[in-house]
Amino acid sequence: MSTSVNFKVQKIQFALFPKNFNPIDKVKIANDLKVKTGVLFDGEPTILPLPIDAPLEIPRIMLQSKDGIFRCDVAIPRIDFFQQVSEKQKFEEVKNIYLSKVKQIYSYFIEDQALFIGRIGFIVDFITDLDESSNTILQNQLLKKDCYFAESRKIKNISLVFTEKDNIDTWEINRFIKIDSLRKISDPVDDKRLVLRYDINTISEKINEYNLTVEDIKKILDKASGEMTYDNINKFLNNYEQK
Repeated sequence: MSTSVNFKVQKIQFALFPKNFNPIDKVKIANDLKVKTGVLFDGEPTILPLPIDAPLEIPRIMLQSKDGIFRCDVAIPRIDFFQQVSEKQKFEEVKNIYLSKVKQIYSYFIEDQALFIGRIGFIVDFITDLDESSNTILQNQLLKKDCYFAESRKIKNISLVFTEKDNIDTWEINRFIKIDSLRKISDPVDDKRLVLRYDINTISEKINEYNLTVEDIKKILDKASGEMTYDNINKFLNNYEQK
C-alpha cells in the first residue's frame, strides 16, 4: 500500500523587522518578555553590553528556555523567535501553541515598545525518513528525464530552491521552498532522508511602506501556517508515494 511522505517538524522560526528600534533599557525588555510569555524563557538571559558601533545584526538580548526548545534573539534590525521540535512532531501538533506564544512577543514590541514593523518572516523546517534514496526520489520526481542530473549516478546531494511572488490579502510575499537530500553523518551511504524549508515572508521592497499591526501579523501568520499542509508539501514532490 502506498502512502504519502510523512513530514515532521524540526524547527519553527518567526522574524520581526522593526524600523525604529533602539533598545536602550535592555534589562527591562528582557524582563518584560519573560513576564509576557509566562514561564517560557526560564533559562538564564544573556544581555550583551555592546559598544555603540557594534554591528546591528548582533543580538543585544538572548532569552531561552532551560531545555533549549525556545529561544528569542533581539537585535536592532530584527527579532527572532525559535522553537526546536526535538520529538519531530507533526506541524498541526505544535502550530497553535507556537502561534499563541509568538503573538505575545510581537504584541509586546508593537504595543509596549511602540515599534513600527515593516516586514515579517515565518519559516518551518520539515524532515522525513524515506524507504529509498532521497537523491533518487528527487531525480525521478522533479528532474526532467534525459537531463544529465536526472540520470547521473554520481550525485552526492541535491538542493533545489524555488521562490514564488504572491500575495496574502493586500501584502506582497515571497514563498521560498528549499528541498535538500540528506545523508546520515554516521553512515554517509544512507541518504534516505529529506529536509524541506517552507519560508513565507513579506517582501523587503515594501519594508518602508508597510506598518504591520498586531491584527495584520496574526492574519498573515494564520494564512501562511494554514497553507503548510501535508497535501501542499507533497505537491512539491510531485505527490510521490512511498511503497
